[in-house]
Amino acid sequence: MNTEWWEIFISVFGALGGIESIKYLLERRVNMRRARSQADSDEFHVLRETTEFLQQQMKMKEELSVEQNSRLRDLQHSLFEECEKRHRAEIDLAIYRCELTDCPHRLPPRHDSCRHTTP
Repeated sequence: MNTEWWEIFISVFGALGGIESIKYLLERRVNMRRARSQADSDEFHVLRETTEFLQQQMKMKEELSVEQNSRLRDLQHSLFEECEKRHRAEIDLAIYRCELTDCPHRLPPRHDSCRHTTP
């Protein structure tokens, strides 16, 4: 039972994985750094894809907003034109119409047939 210390060392060394355990201990920091850089790269890739998707969504919403604003401006313009025509007609009626309801000479919308209105 006279075992040498180096035989014990070789037995324990072999049980722990031999050369591969030494490689693992020496390259542990390098492997951790590679794993971190891979994780950072994956995260950056996901963030870049998310950013591109959000930019596309924002561009589509801006285009939709521009389209809706132009339609709104066109509708407002046509509404203002109709209001302006209506107000001109009301002003013309106010100028040329006889306001006396019991006037025997009343013939709207011309005021020259009625003697009671003042232009």
